[in-house]
Amino acid sequence: MCGRQDSQEKNEARIQALESTDSQLVRTQQQSHDILASQKETISKRKEIFQNLDRQLDTADAQPLGAQEVLNQALNDSQSSQEKNIAKIQTLESNLKTTKAELNKDRAQSKTTFLHLESTNDRLSKE
Repeated sequence: MCGRQDSQEKNEARIQALESTDSQLVRTQQQSHDILASQKETISKRKEIFQNLDRQLDTADAQPLGAQEVLNQALNDSQSSQEKNIAKIQTLESNLKTTKAELNKDRAQSKTTFLHLESTNDRLSKE
């Protein structure tokens, strides 16, 4: 009876670990969605900036080189920001894969333990 109770307590601990892993997975996915939303917003703002710069270039006649430099700097800033966001997303995706693998491992262990407990329970009820 004590062994069965210990196994049940271990199963409950594993279930709690799985629930914790699940909630961590949800948080990671939410962070990924937040970063993507932020990146979309940044892209939209950059697009607006480029449109404004294009209008300025169309009307600029005194300093065409200065306007081109501004446009190039805006493009470089946009690419740098995008590269940082991509790196963040890749890190989150890697964390997500690791968490999923751990979750699957924990689930397999819990299933094995459950089957063992059922077998033990059947054997004990026959005795």
